[in-house]
Amino acid sequence: MRVTMTSTAARTGHVNEDFTGAVPTAAVLIDGAGISGTESICRHGVAW
Repeated sequence: MRVTMTSTAARTGHVNEDFTGAVPTAAVLIDGAGISGTESICRHGVAW
């Protein structure tokens, strides 16, 4: 099976906080995976 993933930020000029992933037996979509206000305490993005 071929899997294609795409996502865009909810608002122009903001970071896209969605996460998608796939392996041969499962697919995952997390809408808005980030937590607002944590930029000052965590330097990693959602995909990390």
